[in-house]
Amino acid sequence: MARSNQQSGSSSSTCVAVELGMQVVRVVEVTGLRGDDAHVTRRGSAPLSPDFWSGSGNGTVQMLASALQQAVLSAGVTGKDVVVSLPRRMVTLRPVRLPYAPPEELRGMLAFEAQQYVLYPLEEVVLGYHLEPEAEADGMTTVLLAAARRMLVEQVMAAFKLAGLRLTLLTVSSLALAELIRDNVEPVALVSVERTEIDVVVTAGSRVVFTRASSVADAADDSLAREIARSISASRTELRESAIATTFLVGDAVTGNPKLLSALGDILEAPVSIYNRQPMSSQDADALKYASATGLALQTQGRNIARVNLIPEEPAELTARRQRSRNLTLGAVAAVAILIVGGMQVQSYLASSAKQHQEQVDANRNWNELKPRLKQRVDQDAKIAALYDIVNTGLDRAHPIVSILEGISGAMPDAKKIWLTDLTLQRGKTLTIRGSAMSAELATRLVQSLRASPVFSHVRLTFLGDVQQSLPAPAMPQVPGVTPLPGFGGPQPAVTVSPAAFQAGPMTGAPVVIQPGQPPIMPGGAPGQQPFMHGRRFGGSHGFHPGGGPGPGGPPVQPGTPPVAPPPAAKGPTTIQKTVTGFVISCDIGVPPAASSTTGGAS
Repeated sequence: MARSNQQSGSSSSTCVAVELGMQVVRVVEVTGLRGDDAHVTRRGSAPLSPDFWSGSGNGTVQMLASALQQAVLSAGVTGKDVVVSLPRRMVTLRPVRLPYAPPEELRGMLAFEAQQYVLYPLEEVVLGYHLEPEAEADGMTTVLLAAARRMLVEQVMAAFKLAGLRLTLLTVSSLALAELIRDNVEPVALVSVERTEIDVVVTAGSRVVFTRASSVADAADDSLAREIARSISASRTELRESAIATTFLVGDAVTGNPKLLSALGDILEAPVSIYNRQPMSSQDADALKYASATGLALQTQGRNIARVNLIPEEPAELTARRQRSRNLTLGAVAAVAILIVGGMQVQSYLASSAKQHQEQVDANRNWNELKPRLKQRVDQDAKIAALYDIVNTGLDRAHPIVSILEGISGAMPDAKKIWLTDLTLQRGKTLTIRGSAMSAELATRLVQSLRASPVFSHVRLTFLGDVQQSLPAPAMPQVPGVTPLPGFGGPQPAVTVSPAAFQAGPMTGAPVVIQPGQPPIMPGGAPGQQPFMHGRRFGGSHGFHPGGGPGPGGPPVQPGTPPVAPPPAAKGPTTIQKTVTGFVISCDIGVPPAASSTTGGAS
């Protein structure tokens, strides 16, 4: 089963890494991995017989377990969680181009693609892969595919378990070396030389573009140099005509061997040097031997260039299958047990399916009942949203009406002595406010408040003048015994100022006023009738009293005659005419441009 690069080893700042070489086992402890101060604190090694990799010797698991215990003891490491790398020669490692797809779809594609490169049946191998995070320009992506024999992986896991170590990551030596030369803009090669073993990796930027491992029968410097040059030359097909800028050397065959550097530099005709970067130093001769183990520890950091994990995803199933193969006499019993368990699972599955089906039926019924109510709520929300848009943009699409009304309300100096009669907003952002006030000072204060408001700009008082307006009359007290004068009668409606005439303003008409010298229209009378204003007309024997009371033409009141009961007093008028100050204010909505300083004036 393919295993992604998302699963990793320890996320601690300290890591114990184990390099399984073809002839040696190396262990290092690296600290400071969470920061930029990673350094090796402990290291140790132990020889490993090549028979372990060939599987020809008896007790191969015990052989590796003994080497692990010796290397851990030599290093003085006490940690039990370890990350491990297999030799490059024991793993098939190949870049594969596939159409970009999600990881869950990529697993099946990799299993199908691996059949072209793996020499064993897929049931006998463990697959791992590293996926590039982004698709390329042509919609494809490069996947680094790794495949190892399942039997070998199981032997390695059993040996670590026997040695008392917990294996958390199983990767490849070439990918561990790649961590030491990541983030280089130009292609860089790193070669690990271990006696007769060569491990080559080439990186470009944040990608591993080439890996190769080979063995050399002759350990002479010229033979090693030619084999290294041959491996580096093979990477040119992957680099697509890009030249390798620098080649670094690490390993136990590099220390104190300047002839190898000189011979390899002559063949490659490019710079060749010993690796000298953190967390390793060329001044420490033994540090170059532990390059692969050190790079393996760096893979546990959150940022890594390429990491695959060859630990099988189903170790319990592998153990069960191995146990069944070793205990053939119990095969029949195990098969019966599986059938019984399978029958119980099928029965449980059928019961669970019936329950889920009933729950689905109930949910569908409830949904059908709730659907009309939901549609009604959605329609109501749509109507409210539409109404809100209409109200919000009714005056001006760019300025909500609520903000305009709040600005006007906040600018009103005295709501009891000033009132508005009309608001008009034109498409050009011009707002016209018409109203009346008990004094011109209140209208002026309104203009000043509007100018101070951030909602309005270019506030102008375009009209200010006296107008006649109908106001509610104060309640008249009931005076008993008072007879209305002739010609007054009951209360009549007062002449009111037409709102249309006032709203038209001084440009299209004038407010309705009583012209000087015009005969007044008295309630209940006729034009030109003179009111009884002189006090002497109402007192003494000359007062006028309809119905035979004192006055001209009426008989005198005899002494002792009882007074006649007067009729009830008539109600006064419900409205009265009063002269108030009318005003018309024009302004713009919003803050004016910085260069504008126009102010309005009264007309």
